[in-house]
Formats: sequence, structure tokens, C-alpha cells
Amino acid sequence: MKTHKTFTHIPQRSFDAFVGNQEATLDDLMAALAVDPLEAEDAFKLFGVKGIPHSLKDFADRGRVAYRFALETIAKWVSSRVDTAKSLEAIAKYDPRLAVWCACGIAREALQFLPVADPPTIAGPYTMTETAFHAFNAINATEEWVIGKVNSDAIEMAARNVRRVVDSNPGSISGTVASAALGAVTAVNHAADSLDSSTSAHDASFHREAAGWRASFAFVAAVDAAGERAASDVVDGGERQRSAAAARAVKAEGLRLRGVVAAACLSYPVLP
Repeated sequence: MKTHKTFTHIPQRSFDAFVGNQEATLDDLMAALAVDPLEAEDAFKLFGVKGIPHSLKDFADRGRVAYRFALETIAKWVSSRVDTAKSLEAIAKYDPRLAVWCACGIAREALQFLPVADPPTIAGPYTMTETAFHAFNAINATEEWVIGKVNSDAIEMAARNVRRVVDSNPGSISGTVASAALGAVTAVNHAADSLDSSTSAHDASFHREAAGWRASFAFVAAVDAAGERAASDVVDGGERQRSAAAARAVKAEGLRLRGVVAAACLSYPVLP
């Protein structure tokens, strides 16, 4: 059976029924992936996207191959989109735990922009090395929550420490890098609340959106860190040269981080 040229696990017939000529949303794609292609047209007319079970758990229940296809489809969707921040928000609505995992990948990439080889450089009360330490701990704690090693209460200390770095270093590379980690770690409480069975449907929807905002905040901070580092590396030049260097770095990092998010989807270690 013919499959879609980009989303190669989705039969073209299913794609046409659930997406057609419109821009594919993540839910559209996952429903198209889940449905029997021979029944796709009728299924869409009768049930629509919402009526087709297409969560990651639904795919996991079908077996590891189906689950892997689901993650690969999400990764391809991320790679096909221009606005990665919006993609993260959509992922959070679909599966908030996956969005947190992606935010961790982004925050970890941002650490490279800290000039850690220059310990005497101090921004506020934190050296760059200390900033890296607190950001690294926050990212690690958040990843441990994703894979179920700790509960959301256990990462509060890490969140407080990295927040102090952000508050103490406004307008600096140190604060911006720490902001990326803060975005990831503060997405946890919202993601956890959205997954809590005692949370109402209305509140769960809010928390999924909030988790997405935090994940997209991590992305924006990481991109900004790239720009700030590029500007600071311009030694022989004025403000115009620094601004130009920052703009180039921001654009390049935004493109690179799109790939980081896609890779994070593929490496997602949680089997629902």
C-alpha cells in the first residue's frame, strides 16, 4: 500500500482522509497512523480525529513496533515544521511527558554556550562553573522524573537552585543558559498535574498547555544563549557587528535545535 512520502509509516489513504490538503497537526497525523487505512474515510466521517484512540499509550498497547512508528512519526513532524517552539507546545498537548523530555535535550545543548573555561568570570554571585553545575543538576533531575525514577516533589530543590541563578544573573549568558534549564524543570509540575487521574479534564488541558509554554521557553532561552555567546565573541567590532553575529547564531541554533527535538523524540525512553 502506498505511504506518504514524508510520513512513511502512514498510508496515503489514511493521510488523505485525516489531513488532506491542510497543514498536518500532530493529532491529525497520529490519528491517521492509528486508523485502519481501509476504513480511514469512514472512520474520519464517523469519529473524527478525537474519536480515534491515538495516544502514545494506545500505540504502546499495540506493541513495540507500533510505538516506535509513533515516535518516528512525531520526529518527522517536528523536522517538517518551521516553528519549533510551537511544535513543543503541540507535543505537550499530545503527551506532556514527551515535551519535558524534549525540553531537557534543548537545555542540555544550551550548556555549551557557558564560557566554563574561564572560572574567574563572575556574573552576580554565581561563577559560570556554578551555573553549569546547577543547570546540569536541574536537567538531570528532570530527566529522572520523565523516566519515573523520582516524583515531581523530588526536583523542587534543583528547580529552586537554578531559579536563583536566573534571578541573580539578569541580562547575562549565565542567566540565559540557566533559563533554558528552568524552562525544562518547571514544566514538570504542570506535566505531572495534567497526568494525575484526579485532575479534571479542564485543568488537565490547562496544565498541558502550561507545560508546553515552559518547554517552548526552554527553546527560546537556548536560542538566545547562542546569540548572546556569538555577540560576546566579537572582539574587534561595534554593536552592529555584534548584532549581526547574534542574528546569524540565533537562526542557526534554531534550525539545529529543531533536529535536537526530533532526536529527543526518537530517544524517548518511556514505554507507557
